[in-house]
Amino acid sequence: MQNLSNVVCYLAYGAGFATGNYVGLLIESRLALGLQIVRIVSTNPLQILPGELRNEGYGVTTVEGKGAKGDVHILYSIVPRKKVDDLISLVHSLDPKTFVSIEDIRSSYAGYFQRETQGNVFRLRKIFKKK
Repeated sequence: MQNLSNVVCYLAYGAGFATGNYVGLLIESRLALGLQIVRIVSTNPLQILPGELRNEGYGVTTVEGKGAKGDVHILYSIVPRKKVDDLISLVHSLDPKTFVSIEDIRSSYAGYFQRETQGNVFRLRKIFKKK
């Protein structure tokens, strides 16, 4: 904590702090660890959407509800953060008028979760074991 009378030191400290936060957020978004719950609210009858999501390997729980403009159908799905964008694009391709909200999950127990694909190292081990 020297040169406190120099304005450049203050600016350098602030720039370093901001850069560290930005780089940390970039790294965290690329790692995308953890689970998120995706809540999908639709006014359309539940005939296609849950079935298609289940065909793609997502676990889906459906709930009937009453909205301001009538009956709604709420779908819940817990997915790895890396799969959230894929799920949202699938939902909007099937029903463009859906409302989607996403929340982080601190912990979860039991239930159905989509299987993660193993990394290349593990895949190579399986290939070599077969031969």
